[in-house]
Amino acid sequence: MGSTPTTAQTDTAIPRSGSGDQARSVEAMVMSMPFLGKIKILRKIAPPLKSVGPASLAPKVRGSIIAVEGDDSESVEAVTQWLDNFLQSREQCTTKLVDGPKLPEKDAKVDIGQYIGLIGDWHGRSQDMVRFITGADSVPEDTATKEGTDNGTEREEVAIEDADMGGTEKAPPTPTPQEKQPSKSFDPTPVLLLPTYQLRASDAYASRVPIQDAYAPADHWQWMATLWRGIIGPDITIYIKSVGAKEMETAEKIVEIREEKELRCLVVRKERGGKVEERALRRVGFEVGEWVRGIAGGISRE
Repeated sequence: MGSTPTTAQTDTAIPRSGSGDQARSVEAMVMSMPFLGKIKILRKIAPPLKSVGPASLAPKVRGSIIAVEGDDSESVEAVTQWLDNFLQSREQCTTKLVDGPKLPEKDAKVDIGQYIGLIGDWHGRSQDMVRFITGADSVPEDTATKEGTDNGTEREEVAIEDADMGGTEKAPPTPTPQEKQPSKSFDPTPVLLLPTYQLRASDAYASRVPIQDAYAPADHWQWMATLWRGIIGPDITIYIKSVGAKEMETAEKIVEIREEKELRCLVVRKERGGKVEERALRRVGFEVGEWVRGIAGGISRE
């Protein structure tokens, strides 16, 4: 993950079970580890769903799992909600918001057994996530229309990209026999959104579970991260990074695109204590939309 530590992420401090020097030291060392290195390690431990497989086993739909991580919880929630709204209105997607892993309660004692219990719970949730992005738990459109299916958490609104022209919508004219009625040639791509996921959970529990053996903090974190093995990982990670005003002014890019296969991450910079800028959100929406379409198109469909 590299030997040079980055600046510790302090905007949203992970609560500790105690206030001793050792606990503070472990947390500081865990949180100073480069977040891009952590994302790479987690992607090896818990990779996203494979896009290629035997034709007989290939799902008809290949959606995406997007994790929004970062050092500012409010910004993580805000970006997740913004992206949910964007994908509903601008992309041919159906979205689903899922709460991230539950973090330890403030000032509560934390032990490894609690973390293992959390991991066990997410093994079951992982299967539900795979079913959603492969369309295995979807309801046929004609059935949903007849029965009025609406569960309040899955949005199945499909928007035509060129329809954002302003003005009042008008009903399309009835086609004449010479005209061809356009048919729907696509299925909405399922996109599952998580405000924090494996990275935040690994950081939180590695910072809170006491080290009672010879493990160094970095090895301790990696051991905790390894327990996510066998659980589906995100296709895309968006990381919200808080920086000082000077760095924000001099930053060459407020949205850094990391397209490497072992990473696939967007790093979004914002001023510490402030909100993510609108121009950054628009760039995130565009890049995510492109990646989602690329992932959906990279699998054979029957």
